[in-house]
Amino acid sequence: MDLAERFSVSTKKDDHPTYLLFVQGKESPIRYTGDKQSADDIVKFLMTEAGTKLDLKYFMILFSNYRDG
Repeated sequence: MDLAERFSVSTKKDDHPTYLLFVQGKESPIRYTGDKQSADDIVKFLMTEAGTKLDLKYFMILFSNYRDG
């Protein structure tokens, strides 16, 4: 069984990117279903689900570099 199958991740190009948050102590990952182009929404998801605080300015630089290749 590959990872896509194991975690029910679509292999269709139009369904990507797919974000799964793996939290220690939880059996299943938490699937992000928000706006995949919104760094603010992704940060809010991480802060809510992982219970962490992220420096939005630093995260935006990382997100921009990842998105732009």
